[in-house]
Amino acid sequence: MNNWKLLFLLAFPLLFSACKKDNTDGTYYNPKPDTQSEALTDNYIKYWRIISISLNDTIPEEVPECNSDDIYSFHFDGYFELLNGNLKCDDEVDISTGSWQFFNDKTDLQITFNAGYIGYFEVHELTDNYLTLAGNAYDSSGNYIGLRSLRFQAQ
Repeated sequence: MNNWKLLFLLAFPLLFSACKKDNTDGTYYNPKPDTQSEALTDNYIKYWRIISISLNDTIPEEVPECNSDDIYSFHFDGYFELLNGNLKCDDEVDISTGSWQFFNDKTDLQITFNAGYIGYFEVHELTDNYLTLAGNAYDSSGNYIGLRSLRFQAQ
């Protein structure tokens, strides 16, 4: 009986020491993100392409040819990257980077470019395959585009 008590006392601290994972900077991480973040990032990096644009959710617009080959990547850690394809709009750079963050119970998405430009969108749809954002939109150069709905498909 004493052997069991001794074994229990020795094993008890191990039960609690193995429960947490520690990053190198001393912070803890959640290995399973919430459903919205998971759908947006696929738990690592997820790539999206614009498939349709509409004005005020009703009037369809043609996706500009120079945007049709752009890839938007959302990383699980909040990093954002816009890879402008071979077809460039005006003076577009090849890659624009920044960050993304959900607000208001994950119903709003903010994309902040490192150049200082911000896009703030309502999330109308977010599934494993489709993302629909609506709101004031800015291009990667910071020019106001207007009130638009953008529908993306996962790549």
